[in-house]
Amino acid sequence: MEDLIILLIRSSFTNNALTLSAWIKINVLPSTEVAVLRKSDQWQIGFINATTIRNLVATNGTSGWTGSNDQTYSFVTGTWYYWTFVYNGSVIAHYINGQQIGATHVVTGNIVDNANPANIGFNAYGGTFFNGLIDDVRVYSHALTANE
Repeated sequence: MEDLIILLIRSSFTNNALTLSAWIKINVLPSTEVAVLRKSDQWQIGFINATTIRNLVATNGTSGWTGSNDQTYSFVTGTWYYWTFVYNGSVIAHYINGQQIGATHVVTGNIVDNANPANIGFNAYGGTFFNGLIDDVRVYSHALTANE
């Protein structure tokens, strides 16, 4: 079944920090780009394909995505993972089950503002759905620390 949730998030995420997190359980590994959580032209965590994960953030002073941090990770279907994306005003990074995946990517500036809705489990740009379960989605307007 293809389900999605649309969140009408506006403003308050235009500072220079952000954390996105969600528990995910994959039924079928993706063969194309799919978002777990995405606010078009602002931020995203998702997949490029079955073995490449991507987080994105758009900051002021540029057109389009400022920072992209693609990393390789081997997911196993039917297993729960806690996925976190952090932008602290100077770098973006992925964490799976509390462990950083790959290197950070340098990005600076305030997150751009737009009126686009946020989607859970759907990539509006490509029209693709996440095939699995998503639970306990959280969006913070600050960068979580390791202790948080």
